[in-house]
This record gives sequence, C-alpha cells and structure tokens, in this order.
Amino acid sequence: MFSKKIGVFGDSFAESKVIVPHQSIMETQRQINLFNNSIFKTWIDLLDADSYGLGGTDLYYSFMQFEKYHQQYEQVIFVLTNSNNRLTFMHDYWEEDNRGPNDDNAHSTSIEMANNEANKYAKLKDDNSMYKHHMYSKIANWHELHVHNGFTERENTFAKLILDKVTRLRPDAKIIKGFHWYDPNTNENILRPEVHSLLDLVKFENTILGWDKDLFPSYDVRPAHFTNETHSILAGLIEKWLETKTTFFYFNLEDFKNIKPDEKMYSTKQGINTWVNYITKNYNNDK
Repeated sequence: MFSKKIGVFGDSFAESKVIVPHQSIMETQRQINLFNNSIFKTWIDLLDADSYGLGGTDLYYSFMQFEKYHQQYEQVIFVLTNSNNRLTFMHDYWEEDNRGPNDDNAHSTSIEMANNEANKYAKLKDDNSMYKHHMYSKIANWHELHVHNGFTERENTFAKLILDKVTRLRPDAKIIKGFHWYDPNTNENILRPEVHSLLDLVKFENTILGWDKDLFPSYDVRPAHFTNETHSILAGLIEKWLETKTTFFYFNLEDFKNIKPDEKMYSTKQGINTWVNYITKNYNNDK
C-alpha cells in the first residue's frame, strides 16, 4: 500500500462504514460498529486513506470538506456525487435535534423528509414551530424545482464550477465519478471524459447479487455500496491509478464479473438481529 497519506472526499461512495437504516437498538449498533474495518473492508480502508465522505450529502458539502482539509494530504481523491437534487445543511446552521445517527457534520434533506417535517410543525401553534414549518416547506419547494429543466441546468453549472475549483486548488486531485451528470434537455452525459461511474458498478454488482429491482434496496448494508470482493478489486485499480498522471478514474466492468459474494453478508432481509447473528457466526473471528 501507499506510504503517502490520502484524503477522500464525497458522499456515501466515499464513506467507510456500514450503515444500517433505522437502527435504534444500541447493543446491535455496538456490534455493527465492531464489524466496521474488521469484517467489512472498503477500498478506502484498503488504501489506508482518511475519509470525509458522508452519505446523502451534496457536492457543496464535499467541496467544503475538501477546502478545509485537502492541504493535510499528499494525495486527494474527490468522488463526484450527483450534480443536482441534493441539499445539505452544515450543522452550524441546523437545529441540533435533527442530527441523524451517522451525521456528525451535516444534515441532508429530501422532499419526503421536508414535507413530513413541515406537516408535523404545522400542527403546533408556537412561533418557533411555525418558523420550522415555513423553513421545511421552502426546502420541499426547492426539491420540487428539479422537475424544471432550467433549474437542473443551473445546478449542473454550479456543479461544474465546483469541480473546476477543486482542480484549480489541487491540480493533482484525482476524480472518481460517483454519478453521471446529464443534460436535462438531451439526457446526454455532460461530464467528460466518458468513463464508468461508481453507480454503473453498483448496478453491475446488484445483478450478480440478484438485486435487480431496486438500485439501493432498504435491506442493503454494503459499506460504500459494494461488497468486500468489489472493494478489493477497486482498491487495486485505484492504487495503480494513483501512480499515474490521469485525473479521472477509469475501470472496466468486466474486471468485476468473477466475484462471488455471499449475498447474506450484505442483506438484512431477515431482520437486523438475524443479520448480526449471521455475520458473528460466519465471519467474526473475535466472537
């Protein structure tokens, strides 16, 4: 592995831990925390890199973390999230009680969440609740704007400006496409060069796992959206790429066609406790 120190910035593709949705059982969460970095190894772990990735966050969040910390690292990897329809608030500007269990630095929003919160606070009559009702209503309106092509074009322009700023601050920055960026009018990819995105790889691996119906199923607990087998291959490819002067990461989906992951290792279809017991019994050497 590299002796250089590497910093990784982005969204959930750059997040090096197992995330279990709606997890509230503290003992189970404690056990899951033990799995991180011992049983589940992401490409970030295998490269011995530091991760500033946070699931669901927007490009602005990635850039703010990059701008704050990139000078600490000899090498930086910037994983590009979706160019639009994400809105993340830094916690300096957000109410403390809305922090999620894994959101240490930021709070991401969705139209469903915003509408639910707006409706909740509308039922309360005090001034603070009405303020929150109006705030969440405006956030929902912001998400709704993305059905308009003109607004999406605007967001794409800002995204390209952020990418330009990243490469101006760090001409040696390495860029991984998490998503493709599309022109809303032509549906053409606006982010060059034309290389595979990590989302393409998720779809490819889903087919191998037999998860063809949903892109990110609710039972999916793959850290950074991939199995250990895929992370191992990714780490090797990224390690070689870091030795080159090529800015964008290129990979071939065929490099991953022979993986044979244990589907039960990454699925909570049978319940979280059943999954924890399965991992403990079959993979935890410290049990």
